Amino acid sequence: MCRMLIAVGKVQIGPLLDGITQMALDQNSTHELNKDVGRGNFKHPDGWGIAYMKDKEWVMYKSTQAIFEDPKTSELRDIETACVIIHVRQGTKGEIVKENTHPFRFQSDELGDFIFCHNGTIHREISHSDLFNPKGTTDSEQLFYSILTKTKKSSIKYAIIKTFEQFSDPFSSNIIFASKKKSFIHMRGTKYPTYLQMHMGKKRGLKIISSEQFHHIKNMKWKALQNKDLIIINNKTGRCKIIKMRETVLTKH
Repeated sequence: MCRMLIAVGKVQIGPLLDGITQMALDQNSTHELNKDVGRGNFKHPDGWGIAYMKDKEWVMYKSTQAIFEDPKTSELRDIETACVIIHVRQGTKGEIVKENTHPFRFQSDELGDFIFCHNGTIHREISHSDLFNPKGTTDSEQLFYSILTKTKKSSIKYAIIKTFEQFSDPFSSNIIFASKKKSFIHMRGTKYPTYLQMHMGKKRGLKIISSEQFHHIKNMKWKALQNKDLIIINNKTGRCKIIKMRETVLTKH
């Protein structure tokens, strides 16, 4: 179970690191997993990672340290980018090693260059093509490869929808799946609807989709996204489309 965000537009990384650090410390909001014991008792200390665009290429950093203990964060604060993904881990499957730390990346000439992170736990078998070789032991990496398997014959949107359809309710997982051009965020939060709800923040020139709202960035207007929403963001323009699954007509392309 994790916290994560994606930001697109004129992005300054420093304020985002501040926001997700407070989430990792469990000091930002109240939800099902801390409401009875108080904030600060459901921390996310099991590693963190970041992927951001620089000169039209992904740059990644991952650590098994907690984000609130890693001095590397100070080196990243002044970076400006058009797209960034940050993830902090509260491990439920897999050891605390870099191979199990999000985000995950896959590159191939055939499929492209993708970044992926996940919040939730899947207590079911996850199938994917033998062409993909997991480096770690998390359900998250296997879920990534399950989606990628379907992109060999389908659009990314269709691959995500079909992958999630494999898991019947109650099923709780959120994903961020990003190519260089577009990012896809999909949510299923039936088990912990407050903890797993995603939120969209908007201001001129900036969009953030985050596990939790944070209010230290001036003029951000936030709204809660709905269970089963699929959000597609153009990483260059910041234009955003929210697809309500009940309205979706599945096509393979």
